[in-house]
Amino acid sequence: IDKEKVDNVFRIFAVGGSTTYGGASNDDETWPAHLQKIIDGSISDKKIEVINAGISGGTSKTELNLIKQKITKYNPDLVIMYDGWNDHSSIPVNDTIENWESVCKLGMDNDFDVIIAVQPVTITGQRVLTNQEITNTFSNFSYIKKSNQYIDSFDKLNEICTSTVDLRHIFDYIQKPIFWDYGHTVSVGNKIIAENIFSTISPIYFGK
Repeated sequence: IDKEKVDNVFRIFAVGGSTTYGGASNDDETWPAHLQKIIDGSISDKKIEVINAGISGGTSKTELNLIKQKITKYNPDLVIMYDGWNDHSSIPVNDTIENWESVCKLGMDNDFDVIIAVQPVTITGQRVLTNQEITNTFSNFSYIKKSNQYIDSFDKLNEICTSTVDLRHIFDYIQKPIFWDYGHTVSVGNKIIAENIFSTISPIYFGK
């Protein structure tokens, strides 16, 4: 990645934990990689870069530090934070929301947009799990309660962030295997995540 961005390039950074980094998929099958493919196939009048800045074990706190210390130096136009699972087990809800607010304020000060996406896990939707998913998952219903609180903060976040999106139910009608375990998605799941994120950003930036 060139530190100096060419004038006609729209640069998107995807941040998150291993579910962004690609804990259950190859590099070209992560959701940021699928997002790049979707953009390349849909947008022809702009040069758009999607950069995967996910880190295994990342939380909104480590992402805030990463964005502040490194990503701002690469002239991002948009930062997408794909969060929820790691935060819910290690960070109080109010701290997560404050971290998101801090990133959005950082974006306002440094001229980049921020979109907050709350991620799905196996139990957040209505779909019937496959045998593979049942075998590799576990029941941890605390995420549902905390993720509801994340969603409840969206009205407040939308005052300073570019947009927010609830992705917890995007797999409800998908019958093929989506999850490798409780939260990591395989390639087909990552593609669906990317399609939904594209549907969020496209009207804002690409007029589609």
